[in-house]
Amino acid sequence: MTIRSVSQLIDHHNVSSVVLEIGEDYFVFSVEDLLKHLHAGGSSDATLAELTLRKITCVFENERVLTAFEILESNGDRYLGVVDTTENLVGILTDTDILSAVDPTVLVQKKPSAIW
Repeated sequence: MTIRSVSQLIDHHNVSSVVLEIGEDYFVFSVEDLLKHLHAGGSSDATLAELTLRKITCVFENERVLTAFEILESNGDRYLGVVDTTENLVGILTDTDILSAVDPTVLVQKKPSAIW
């Protein structure tokens, strides 16, 4: 898959990133990655196999939301995969998803540095 085809996929589906399954691992390629690649002089005809992709840390779907947020925060990631009991990817969480779903007072009580 080329950078050009991924950018068309992102545009067509109006999303900010795509998730790729390679072997048993999941990786993300985002608009930000696309812009960095092109800004560095990379070709739009380059394949994703030629790039260093970010592996997604995953949590099980029954994990607590605040635990998921702590994992995102500690890893410095923007994406967290959600897997079922057979470790199939069933969703993606972002820090924005979590922040919009959790009462801000809970975050402040849990860990004040989480929002600063």
